[in-house]
This record gives sequence, C-alpha cells and structure tokens, in this order.
Amino acid sequence: MQPRFLLHLRAHGLPVGVGEYLALLGLLRAGLAESDIERFHSLSRTCLVKDEVHYDRFDRAFGAWLAGEQALAAAAGVELPTD
Repeated sequence: MQPRFLLHLRAHGLPVGVGEYLALLGLLRAGLAESDIERFHSLSRTCLVKDEVHYDRFDRAFGAWLAGEQALAAAAGVELPTD
C-alpha cells in the first residue's frame, strides 16, 4: 500500500500517525485482510483511529479513497478484486 492512503486520511482531518500506519502495514503483510475490503476497512479503522469521535470522518474518508482507487483501476483497465 502506498502512503497516499495515509496522506488522504490526513487531508480529511484525521490525526493518523506514521506509527499507526506502520502497524497497519505489518498486519497487512501478515495477511489479515487479504482481498477483503470489509476486513481492510475494519483493520484500518482499528489501527488508525484512536478516538471514536473520528469514526464517521474515517468512514467518509475511506469511502472517498476507495472510490478514487476504483476510478484509477478503471482508467488503467485493471479490475479490483470484489471479495
């Protein structure tokens, strides 16, 4: 995963630190969210959001990020996994 996810969340006003982001990357490398967007969402929110006040903001930012990734994949002619 590229750091643009971290930057995207920060741009949406979420106080996400590099340490939390690295923890998320470690869990992804361990295979905890393999090709499952719902697991990735839950894992990301658990690792990156430290105050439940930010849950709604995270969900909106995540949705916007995912829509952008899907648009990039469509423009490149790549199909993202659905499961």
